[in-house]
Amino acid sequence: MNIVRDSTNLLALAKELSGWLRGEKRESLRLECMQGLGVYTTTASVSGQLAKWIRRLGPRTRGFPTGQVYDVRVFGLRPAPVKLEDAVIREPSRFVLDLTKALDYDMFRLEVIYHMDRDWLEGLVHHRSSPEPLEELMKYHLSAQLTDPAALNLGFSEVEVEDFPVTARVQIQEEIDTALPVLPLIRRIRQIEGQILSDYDPHHATNIIRLQRERHTLRERIMRKDPAETLRELLLLLRPTRFVTYLKAEEDFRLHDCTWGTDLFEMLGSIAMPKAIEATTRTDLSFDVPTAKGTLTYQSGRFSEDVSAIVEKMRKKESPPKHQGAHG
Repeated sequence: MNIVRDSTNLLALAKELSGWLRGEKRESLRLECMQGLGVYTTTASVSGQLAKWIRRLGPRTRGFPTGQVYDVRVFGLRPAPVKLEDAVIREPSRFVLDLTKALDYDMFRLEVIYHMDRDWLEGLVHHRSSPEPLEELMKYHLSAQLTDPAALNLGFSEVEVEDFPVTARVQIQEEIDTALPVLPLIRRIRQIEGQILSDYDPHHATNIIRLQRERHTLRERIMRKDPAETLRELLLLLRPTRFVTYLKAEEDFRLHDCTWGTDLFEMLGSIAMPKAIEATTRTDLSFDVPTAKGTLTYQSGRFSEDVSAIVEKMRKKESPPKHQGAHG
């Protein structure tokens, strides 16, 4: 796919298209970060000179390759706004623009939507998230700023960056460790198993036997506590749709979603849990508003209380009821 790689490539395409389209017009760029798209928009009045030029071109006037362009759209704006479906012919390998369909309008808008390189989109904005630990909360200070608006201003009167992502890494392992004492035992078993598998020296048989005995003892201690059901309850708490309720974005940022981080720690059997949750916020920037500031709040205290409540519920469930003595 011949995507747009950088601002130089984008400006060259915009300049070439602008030079082709005669007459007075206003041009802008909207970058849709979630979809990885750049929407080049030009709004033109259908003056007598422009109408003559379009008529000379005739129907099916310009092609755009589908490998580079996601879509092409034309809208009549005056006297009544309407999308001109027949102004764009969609062929297997290209979009073909027919501007003669816009001649019945006093003004029209042309949108050419390009596939953009996501790494370039990421580099358009300088961003950061700085954690601040509080008593019952973890607050992340978020910021984003256009890195080089002047370069884009060379070709566009307006630039809008929509839904730019800023991610905060929310650490959760400490809260889980505190509420679930068997976790250090499980991690020690993983360390022992790694030592056993990595020791190929046959003269170390005595050490291997010692490690195997330690592993057996730890497993017995864990099974007496029977943590499997507790772990399953914790996994439900860590579902992104559930965990997102502990998060809140404010000011110039809005909360988009959260996902498990890639760094996991193994539990029992095939059960694994994340050490951190990746919380993604989004913000909008433009020439008029080139910077954004805000906060993401993680309610660590409430999460810790909910984890402890799960462990306590399971402990009571597993404890045998006390028998009452016989009364004479």
